[in-house]
Amino acid sequence: MDTGTKIKFLFFKIRALLKLTVFIFFELNKIKKAKVIFFFPYYHTGGAEKIHLSIVKAVVDIDNYVFFTDKSYSNNFKTQFSDYARSYDVYEFLNRNLIVKKIFISVLAKKINNSEKLVSVFGCNSAFYYEFLPYLGCAFAVSPGSSPSLLKAARDIKMPLLPGGVTASECMNLLEQGYRFQKFFPAEPAGGAA
Repeated sequence: MDTGTKIKFLFFKIRALLKLTVFIFFELNKIKKAKVIFFFPYYHTGGAEKIHLSIVKAVVDIDNYVFFTDKSYSNNFKTQFSDYARSYDVYEFLNRNLIVKKIFISVLAKKINNSEKLVSVFGCNSAFYYEFLPYLGCAFAVSPGSSPSLLKAARDIKMPLLPGGVTASECMNLLEQGYRFQKFFPAEPAGGAA
Protein backbone atom coordinates (compact mmCIF):
# COMPACT_ATOMS: atom_id res chain seq x y z
CA MET A 1 0.00 0.00 0.00
CA ASP A 2 1.45 3.35 -1.00
CA THR A 3 1.80 6.31 1.36
CA GLY A 4 -1.10 8.24 -0.21
CA THR A 5 -3.49 5.34 0.35
CA LYS A 6 -2.30 4.91 3.95
CA ILE A 7 -2.88 8.60 4.64
CA LYS A 8 -6.35 8.38 3.09
CA PHE A 9 -7.30 5.40 5.30
CA LEU A 10 -5.89 7.14 8.37
CA PHE A 11 -7.97 10.22 7.54
CA PHE A 12 -11.15 8.11 7.33
CA LYS A 13 -10.38 6.41 10.64
CA ILE A 14 -9.74 9.72 12.41
CA ARG A 15 -12.90 11.22 10.89
CA ALA A 16 -14.94 8.24 12.11
CA LEU A 17 -13.53 8.62 15.62
CA LEU A 18 -14.30 12.36 15.66
CA LYS A 19 -17.81 11.74 14.35
CA LEU A 20 -18.35 9.11 17.05
CA THR A 21 -17.21 11.57 19.71
CA VAL A 22 -19.74 14.13 18.46
CA PHE A 23 -22.41 11.42 18.42
CA ILE A 24 -21.68 10.39 22.02
CA PHE A 25 -21.75 13.94 23.38
CA PHE A 26 -24.58 15.47 21.35
CA GLU A 27 -26.76 12.77 19.80
CA LEU A 28 -26.78 9.84 22.23
CA ASN A 29 -29.05 11.55 24.76
CA LYS A 30 -31.72 12.07 22.08
CA ILE A 31 -32.04 8.29 21.82
CA LYS A 32 -33.23 7.94 25.40
CA LYS A 33 -36.37 9.91 24.46
CA ALA A 34 -37.30 7.44 21.71
CA LYS A 35 -40.08 4.91 22.11
CA VAL A 36 -39.19 3.17 18.85
CA ILE A 37 -35.72 2.77 17.35
CA PHE A 38 -35.29 1.67 13.75
CA PHE A 39 -32.27 0.24 11.96
CA PHE A 40 -32.53 0.61 8.18
CA PRO A 41 -29.71 0.24 5.68
CA TYR A 42 -30.38 3.19 3.36
CA TYR A 43 -32.25 6.40 2.64
CA HIS A 44 -31.60 6.45 -1.12
CA THR A 45 -34.38 5.81 -3.65
CA GLY A 46 -35.70 2.26 -3.65
CA GLY A 47 -38.78 0.18 -3.00
CA ALA A 48 -37.63 -1.03 0.43
CA GLU A 49 -36.67 2.51 1.44
CA LYS A 50 -40.11 3.75 0.45
CA ILE A 51 -41.70 1.06 2.66
CA HIS A 52 -39.33 1.91 5.53
CA LEU A 53 -40.36 5.56 5.21
CA SER A 54 -44.03 4.52 5.35
CA ILE A 55 -43.34 2.55 8.53
CA VAL A 56 -41.69 5.58 10.14
CA LYS A 57 -44.59 7.80 9.05
CA ALA A 58 -47.01 5.37 10.70
CA VAL A 59 -45.46 6.03 14.11
CA VAL A 60 -44.88 9.76 13.70
CA ASP A 61 -47.04 10.51 16.76
CA ILE A 62 -44.46 8.94 19.09
CA ASP A 63 -40.79 9.76 19.48
CA ASN A 64 -38.70 7.54 17.24
CA TYR A 65 -35.14 7.38 16.02
CA VAL A 66 -33.70 5.93 12.82
CA PHE A 67 -30.18 4.62 12.29
CA PHE A 68 -28.97 4.21 8.71
CA THR A 69 -26.32 1.50 8.69
CA ASP A 70 -25.09 1.30 5.09
CA LYS A 71 -23.80 3.78 2.53
CA SER A 72 -26.66 5.42 0.63
CA TYR A 73 -26.06 6.39 -2.98
CA SER A 74 -28.29 9.46 -2.94
CA ASN A 75 -30.09 11.68 -0.44
CA ASN A 76 -33.49 11.20 -2.08
CA PHE A 77 -35.42 10.06 1.04
CA LYS A 78 -33.11 11.48 3.72
CA THR A 79 -35.06 14.71 4.20
CA GLN A 80 -38.36 12.86 4.33
CA PHE A 81 -37.05 10.50 7.01
CA SER A 82 -35.85 13.54 8.97
CA ASP A 83 -39.34 15.07 8.73
CA TYR A 84 -40.77 12.11 10.68
CA ALA A 85 -37.95 10.99 12.97
CA ARG A 86 -34.58 11.88 14.35
CA SER A 87 -32.00 10.02 12.33
CA TYR A 88 -28.29 9.37 12.14
CA ASP A 89 -26.05 7.81 9.51
CA VAL A 90 -23.69 5.37 11.26
CA TYR A 91 -21.98 3.84 8.20
CA GLU A 92 -18.58 5.31 9.14
CA PHE A 93 -18.81 3.93 12.69
CA LEU A 94 -19.43 0.45 11.37
CA ASN A 95 -16.97 0.32 8.47
CA ARG A 96 -13.95 2.55 9.03
CA ASN A 97 -12.38 1.29 12.24
CA LEU A 98 -13.02 -1.79 14.39
CA ILE A 99 -12.34 0.12 17.61
CA VAL A 100 -14.86 2.82 16.67
CA LYS A 101 -17.41 0.11 15.84
CA LYS A 102 -16.91 -1.62 19.20
CA ILE A 103 -17.23 1.67 21.11
CA PHE A 104 -20.37 2.57 19.16
CA ILE A 105 -21.97 -0.83 19.84
CA SER A 106 -21.11 -0.61 23.53
CA VAL A 107 -22.46 2.91 24.15
CA LEU A 108 -25.56 2.34 22.02
CA ALA A 109 -26.43 -0.98 23.66
CA LYS A 110 -26.02 0.55 27.10
CA LYS A 111 -28.25 3.51 26.20
CA ILE A 112 -30.95 1.29 24.69
CA ASN A 113 -30.86 -1.29 27.49
CA ASN A 114 -31.18 1.44 30.14
CA SER A 115 -33.98 3.30 28.37
CA GLU A 116 -37.21 3.59 30.33
CA LYS A 117 -39.30 4.90 27.41
CA LEU A 118 -38.30 2.42 24.71
CA VAL A 119 -41.08 0.16 23.49
CA SER A 120 -39.55 -1.45 20.39
CA VAL A 121 -36.37 -1.85 18.39
CA PHE A 122 -37.09 -2.61 14.75
CA GLY A 123 -34.71 -3.42 11.92
CA CYS A 124 -35.15 -4.48 8.36
CA ASN A 125 -32.65 -5.45 5.65
CA SER A 126 -29.75 -4.27 7.82
CA ALA A 127 -27.09 -6.87 8.52
CA PHE A 128 -25.80 -4.69 11.37
CA TYR A 129 -29.19 -4.90 13.10
CA TYR A 130 -28.89 -8.68 13.35
CA GLU A 131 -25.30 -8.36 14.52
CA PHE A 132 -26.45 -5.90 17.20
CA LEU A 133 -29.39 -7.94 18.58
CA PRO A 134 -27.35 -10.09 21.01
CA TYR A 135 -26.21 -6.90 22.76
CA LEU A 136 -29.89 -6.19 23.46
CA GLY A 137 -30.47 -9.59 25.05
CA CYS A 138 -32.66 -10.90 22.23
CA ALA A 139 -33.22 -14.65 22.01
CA PHE A 140 -34.13 -14.77 18.31
CA ALA A 141 -34.77 -12.56 15.27
CA VAL A 142 -37.53 -12.34 12.66
CA SER A 143 -37.07 -10.99 9.16
CA PRO A 144 -39.49 -10.24 6.33
CA GLY A 145 -36.94 -11.47 3.82
CA SER A 146 -33.75 -13.47 3.53
CA SER A 147 -30.86 -11.77 1.75
CA PRO A 148 -27.48 -13.53 1.71
CA SER A 149 -25.92 -10.85 3.96
CA LEU A 150 -28.76 -11.17 6.48
CA LEU A 151 -28.46 -14.97 6.60
CA LYS A 152 -24.69 -14.66 7.01
CA ALA A 153 -25.12 -12.17 9.88
CA ALA A 154 -27.53 -14.54 11.64
CA ARG A 155 -25.09 -17.45 11.21
CA ASP A 156 -22.14 -15.35 12.40
CA ILE A 157 -23.85 -14.37 15.65
CA LYS A 158 -25.39 -17.82 16.11
CA MET A 159 -28.83 -16.37 16.77
CA PRO A 160 -31.96 -18.25 15.76
CA LEU A 161 -33.60 -16.51 12.83
CA LEU A 162 -37.12 -16.85 11.45
CA PRO A 163 -36.50 -15.64 7.86
CA GLY A 164 -39.22 -14.56 5.48
CA GLY A 165 -39.97 -16.17 2.16
CA VAL A 166 -42.92 -16.20 -0.19
CA THR A 167 -41.95 -17.96 -3.41
CA ALA A 168 -41.29 -21.67 -3.70
CA SER A 169 -37.69 -20.91 -4.70
CA GLU A 170 -37.11 -18.69 -1.67
CA CYS A 171 -38.57 -21.26 0.69
CA MET A 172 -36.63 -24.14 -0.89
CA ASN A 173 -33.42 -22.15 -0.66
CA LEU A 174 -34.07 -21.46 3.03
CA LEU A 175 -34.83 -25.15 3.63
CA GLU A 176 -31.52 -26.12 2.02
CA GLN A 177 -29.78 -23.73 4.41
CA GLY A 178 -31.41 -25.38 7.42
CA TYR A 179 -34.33 -23.03 8.06
CA ARG A 180 -37.19 -25.44 8.76
CA PHE A 181 -39.39 -22.66 10.12
CA GLN A 182 -40.06 -19.60 7.96
CA LYS A 183 -42.25 -16.53 7.96
CA PHE A 184 -44.63 -16.52 4.99
CA PHE A 185 -44.20 -12.90 3.90
CA PRO A 186 -45.74 -11.03 2.28
CA ALA A 187 -48.64 -13.41 2.69
CA GLU A 188 -51.60 -11.44 1.35
CA PRO A 189 -50.35 -10.93 -2.26
CA ALA A 190 -49.56 -14.65 -2.39
CA GLY A 191 -53.08 -15.63 -1.30
CA GLY A 192 -52.43 -15.98 2.44
CA ALA A 193 -54.12 -14.25 5.34
CA ALA A 194 -53.13 -10.61 5.87
